[in-house]
Amino acid sequence: MPVICLLPILLSSCDYAIVAAGTVYDKRTKLPVAGATVWEKYSIADSVTTDSNGYFKIVSQRGGFYCQRMKIVIQKDNCKQRKTVITAKHHEEIKLTPVK
Repeated sequence: MPVICLLPILLSSCDYAIVAAGTVYDKRTKLPVAGATVWEKYSIADSVTTDSNGYFKIVSQRGGFYCQRMKIVIQKDNCKQRKTVITAKHHEEIKLTPVK
């Protein structure tokens, strides 16, 4: 009779809110960009707007195996759209390039 051996597999998953924050600057003038729209790449409905200091904080409910980074998009009139990845719990400085 065959012997069946079952091995437990430990899978690590995370189901929690991930917070990404940063400041958006004009690449040329080095000044903060107020009024830029920031959203997680696949969830524009949860967008936020940078404040007068260019600061933003975006929170996303996450789950799965790779929860430490968030892909975000930054959009501002007269600037090139910027896509980047932000690591959780880090403050990122993001530079937007004005359109000529």
